[in-house]
Amino acid sequence: RCIDQGYFGEYSDENPQSNRQIIPHYDLSFDATRLPGEAKKEGRLLRPFYCWVRPIPYGSLSIDSIPSGASLYLNGVYVDTTPYDGPNIAPGDIEITLAMGGKKTLVDNVYLPDRGEINRVFTLQPDKSLIPGEPWTNSIEMELVPLSTSLSVSKWETRSVDYKRYLKATGKKLGEVILSDNPLVPVVGLTRAECEGFCQWLTKSERDNPNADLNRITKDYRYRLPTDLEWSKMAGLIEVGETPAERESEIVNSGQFPWGESFPPDEQVGNYADLSAVEFLKNDRIIEGYNDGFEKLAPVGGFKPNVIGLYDIGGNVHEWVLDSYGNTERGILRGGGWDTFSEEHLEMRCRFPFDIEYRSESFGFRVVLIRDVEQEVIEQSEDDGGNSN
Repeated sequence: RCIDQGYFGEYSDENPQSNRQIIPHYDLSFDATRLPGEAKKEGRLLRPFYCWVRPIPYGSLSIDSIPSGASLYLNGVYVDTTPYDGPNIAPGDIEITLAMGGKKTLVDNVYLPDRGEINRVFTLQPDKSLIPGEPWTNSIEMELVPLSTSLSVSKWETRSVDYKRYLKATGKKLGEVILSDNPLVPVVGLTRAECEGFCQWLTKSERDNPNADLNRITKDYRYRLPTDLEWSKMAGLIEVGETPAERESEIVNSGQFPWGESFPPDEQVGNYADLSAVEFLKNDRIIEGYNDGFEKLAPVGGFKPNVIGLYDIGGNVHEWVLDSYGNTERGILRGGGWDTFSEEHLEMRCRFPFDIEYRSESFGFRVVLIRDVEQEVIEQSEDDGGNSN
């Protein structure tokens, strides 16, 4: 069994002579009196043929970009950033892909002959894609701020207008999810899986769009829910525990609220259970003397943001995160909602464990955009049918 232009073993910089190339010559087939039973089954006319096995005649490939620092992919596999100098490259057809934040992804195809040498310098053109570490507005007008050079966070909770775009693009039904006529009010009533479905759609629409001009993120980025620890960093907490339960019990963060260290708040600092919500909540389930002016949900961005520019990090809706609480059936929500009133539940260290299928008109989510090379390798392997060779 042969593969056209196949290679034995793995590529090795230390000992490239150990690698061999197999080239089948189907035109040099011949008759054989003794063939295995599989070759004779069901009238098959199979004939043996010769193969040429030789040391791989490596060539060299030098790639640079203007500006330099672009991620370089050869035949869809990430190899390095530019400038790149590959001294032992197997000959054949090579697809070169260069990706860089703020620049249009460039794809070119070259043929490297036996022991050949190719040198290329590509000029990358600007576009509207993400520049890591800088504030950015994506394709659905969602504004993101950097938490690090590899992680950006949506300024606000996912809005009704965002989720409507998702439903329209995918043809999915609304189901039990609750949308507002006000496009800026958060979408609520979602399970954790539905939040993750939105993130997967947004990743594909901005990274794997058939129209390359519409792609906004490179292959090593994806949208997802924040982890529990990432959400804590978004809220300005410093935690050291290994699990969400351990982090929640850390006394150092006791008494830390989204607005400061005093309770109750003395001004309109967010959308919580207040006097306006008495019609929907019992009198003993509101913050005494507090009035934010909203009976239930409020449009995003209406209250003062935190120090890194995130709105409603402690109110409006409880936000699903990626982690589970103790087992896979109990998810975690962070931050208070429009129906939260108790001092304990308004502390930023508080976690709300719920079944991942549970729905509430105060449950929503916020997305993050993360550079995830490990996940990209997994996706490449799946695209190749699990064959990493």
